[in-house]
Amino acid sequence: MTYTLKISTGSKKYPSWVAKITGPDKKWGFKREFINQDTSTYELSDGIYNYRNGATDKVAFIVVKDGEATEIEKEEVLSRI
Repeated sequence: MTYTLKISTGSKKYPSWVAKITGPDKKWGFKREFINQDTSTYELSDGIYNYRNGATDKVAFIVVKDGEATEIEKEEVLSRI
């Protein structure tokens, strides 16, 4: 099962992006695998993700499990990786 995340495509100045959190990183806090695509719809499998919606400048973390997504705080991400 996957979760469908829809965000704006953003702009050159305010890009949108989605990245899967793969572990801790000393420099950036998290190791991330960015999902590169030219669409605003992302099909996400189970895992922890970080995304930025360029249209609203919202940056958030979500946990995807069994096709459902739950928004979590940065501190919770740190305890899960």
